[in-house]
Amino acid sequence: MSGLSVRLICACLLALIASPAAAQKEGDGEQVRLSLARYAELMRIAEARAGARVTWGRGSVTAQVDGDVVRVSVSARIRGVGDGPAEVPLLPAEAVLESVNVGGNSAALVRLSGAHVALLPELSGEQSVSLNYLVPVQTGDDGAPFMLLPLPPMAGASLQLNGVGAEAEVWPASAVKRSGANLTASLPATRAIAVRWGAAVGRDLVRRVEYTLAPDESGNGVDVIARYEVRTTERNSRVRLTQADDALIDVRKGDGAVQTRVTDGWHTALIDRPGNHVLEVRFRIGIDRSRGQPQVRLSPDEVPMAKVTITVPGKRAVEFDPAVPAPPPSPTCRPSTRSRFAGPRPARPPRTSCAPTPRPISC
Repeated sequence: MSGLSVRLICACLLALIASPAAAQKEGDGEQVRLSLARYAELMRIAEARAGARVTWGRGSVTAQVDGDVVRVSVSARIRGVGDGPAEVPLLPAEAVLESVNVGGNSAALVRLSGAHVALLPELSGEQSVSLNYLVPVQTGDDGAPFMLLPLPPMAGASLQLNGVGAEAEVWPASAVKRSGANLTASLPATRAIAVRWGAAVGRDLVRRVEYTLAPDESGNGVDVIARYEVRTTERNSRVRLTQADDALIDVRKGDGAVQTRVTDGWHTALIDRPGNHVLEVRFRIGIDRSRGQPQVRLSPDEVPMAKVTITVPGKRAVEFDPAVPAPPPSPTCRPSTRSRFAGPRPARPPRTSCAPTPRPISC
């Protein structure tokens, strides 16, 4: 082969290697080039179609006990971020709304994703929001009245509660002050509060309990940290904590360990003196898969107020049985931690079930 032929073959090979058509199949690696100005314009149009995002500031809540219902008034301010129409989530769909005003005008309402939602053609700057709704008064196992009061997604609020008596309790709350039959408190950012008043006296009672659940990496069990608020009326009282089938790890009051025993199928704590006590309890419960979806069962004993927080990895649907009031779901995002407030002890212990879900949800 002549030198000229070799040089021609090498030149052809180099041309083929440098050619995108030779290196890629037809249709692969296709690109669309936009100028920065055009890209910014398309993003602006997309955000406008998505509508304005809504943020809530602190608000004020006034509640008046009126027989078997509580009349609630809420006022707050919201701010729109972005342009276009806005969807403002207000309360769970089960709430009995009497009136809603945004910016001094009545708002159009729809039910979306289990919530009352106000539809606004546009929301620019700050606007005032006022709600009036009713909450039923319920009765606990000890005969004491209580209510679960849902709230809009405010950044916190001041609470004025009238007609509940000097023994009223609010949870979660801080800076609680009582004056006769009225109560004031500062509320954190929460989607519901539990209020209890007229508590029964003369017997030992777990007044409130807060559970924090965390499934372990093995998927065989759930670690539980529980905070019990207990009132005892006698020395050496026994307080039921959880069923004897659960693995009790530790019970403490302050910095000291608390003596425990198994009595009548329950892990019980021995409280040596009457009064109000806070117990920090750690135990472990198994995961039941006999019915398909994994389930865990909590066993509170006549607890009038309870809060359950469960953190599960990934995207999961978490169901509570029996159902209890919960914050309305967000249509766009879901935190991995879910909290629920429960009222009186149900006929069967609360059960949670976790299952994969094809789309994000929140509570």
